[in-house]
Parts: sequence; structure tokens; C-alpha cells
Amino acid sequence: MQKQVNIREIARCCGVAPATVSRAISGKAPVRAETRAKIEAAIRETGYQTRQETLRQETGHPKTIGVFVPLLNHAFFQRILDQLHTLLESRGDYMVILPERGPETVAHIKRMNLDGIILLNEEISNTTVKQLQQMHISVVVCGALSLSRLCPAVHVDDLAAAYDGTNYLLELGHRRIGFICDSPRSISSGFQRITGSRKAMEDHGLALPDDYIFTRDSSYAAGYQGASELLRRHPDLTAIFAHSDASAIGAMAALADAGHSVPGDVSVLGFDDTNLGEEFRPRLTCVAQPMRDIAARSLELLYVGMEQPGWEIPPTITLPHSLTVRDSVQAVQK
Repeated sequence: MQKQVNIREIARCCGVAPATVSRAISGKAPVRAETRAKIEAAIRETGYQTRQETLRQETGHPKTIGVFVPLLNHAFFQRILDQLHTLLESRGDYMVILPERGPETVAHIKRMNLDGIILLNEEISNTTVKQLQQMHISVVVCGALSLSRLCPAVHVDDLAAAYDGTNYLLELGHRRIGFICDSPRSISSGFQRITGSRKAMEDHGLALPDDYIFTRDSSYAAGYQGASELLRRHPDLTAIFAHSDASAIGAMAALADAGHSVPGDVSVLGFDDTNLGEEFRPRLTCVAQPMRDIAARSLELLYVGMEQPGWEIPPTITLPHSLTVRDSVQAVQK
């Protein structure tokens, strides 16, 4: 097995303290952009894995699980990583954080001698899944639908969740609602969520024109830019539904800079229920994903796939969403 890379080795490679590497990975404290870029480059080149605290009692042979992460500094992915880390550590298994996939993905995985792979988004081809299965490597998509029909997945029903979030705003009297969403590709979460929001509007007899939708990604910067642009187009907005917590926080910052109070002037609804919801003021009301359950069920499927290679019909597990009501949304004042 390839030598396991730890935080100290990443720190030594980048010429920084181990605590700096930890902060860059967790996102819980600021790190200079150039330092973060250097750390992420080192992770891409070597792979980073958590240290194993105890050996797996059942077999004495720890498993090595690779986790593909699109963005290290994204609150949703950080929360899922934390949950996966805790669950794997309790089993005495390793977690290796892997970079975004590219042409050399399969060869890189083969060199690392991984036992299983968790993907934190949906983009994997049938060809890649077949190659990994031939190498006896189990694969599960965590937190999204899988683009591959050969790969099991664990997710919430993004369409239904966005429908319910939009319906919540409508029931509070909001009609002029702006939406900030991720790129709506194919069956992606971004596509599902904007489709659900549009359906809720239609069921209330309302259209959702394209100029009420800002599409970019799920980042803080996208939320800030999106809220600014939506306000420019429609100064009379009463609510914004941002399809991630990070973009919702960005939207609240843009509203504050423009002199609008939240929720007094404009309500803001997020999506995910990460730690960001409690850390900012006003506290964020959001559609909540059960992230611990998503991580746990993904690992369950992964271990089943390791023990019984080859799914006849790969399962897709849909977990329930909920609404976490805090302070950033209020009813329209008549």
C-alpha cells in the first residue's frame, strides 16, 4: 500500500505549521489564499488521509477509503467529511481525501490500493465505474444522485426539498422571490432544486421568470453576486432562496451592504443546515439535509459493496429532509 500521508508531511512540504494545514482543510479559521492554494496543491499531488487511532478489531486489517471532494472549503462537503472521518475512525479504517477527478483518476486510484471510494458529487461515468469494479473497488455517490446507473447513491430528494422550501416562503406571503442556484446540469442537485422551486411557484399559480434566477455555483461569492444582481433587476424582492447555506450567507452580506435588513426587508432561506446557519447573524433558516445519516448510509452501502462486489440493481437511498427555522425568514408584512 502507498505510504500514508499525514498533516505533518503536508505541512513540511508546504513550509507551514501543521495547524495551518488543519485550518485549511477544516475551513474553521482563515488561511491566506496563496497558502491555501499551496496546501491544496500538495493534497492533490499526494493525497491526504487521517491517522488511524485503533486497528480494526474484527479483522486486524484496516480499510482505506478514498473520498473525492470537489471543494475543500465548502461547508456542506466539510460537514460530510467530518461525519465520514468520525465513522471510519470508529471502525479503525482510514480516510484519504482525493482531488477532483481527471484523465489519470483510475491509474491514480490503482497506485493507492484503495478498498472503496465515496464521491461527494454525482459526476462519474459508467466506464469509470466498470473499471473500478474490475479492480474490486466499491463506489458510492454520497449526497447526490449518481450519473452512473451502475453506482449506488445516498441523497435527499433535492426536488422535493426545494419545493418545500419555496412553498414555505409562499405560505408566508412571499411572491417576489429570487433564487440563487448551482449550475443546472442534467440530473444534478442544481437542476433538481430549481425544478422543485419552479414547480412550487406553478402550483401557486405563479410563474418563475428566468430573470428571478441567478445561476453560478453554491459559494459565498456566488450568493453575494447573485443577491446584488437580483436586487438590481428587482428592487422589490421580499425573499431570496439560496440553494446552499454558503450562498445564503453571501446573499445576506450583499443585502446588508446594500442597506437592507434581514429579514425585515428581505427574507433569506438557505439549503443544507451546516454550521454556518448558527454562526452568522441573523441565524439562517434553511432546508436541512441529515448529513450524519447521509454519511452513515453511504458507508453502509460501501461496505456491502466491498463484501459482495457487483450490484444487480444499485440501490439509491433517499433520506428525508426537514426545515430548520431560525431568524432569517419572516412573513410578509401587510
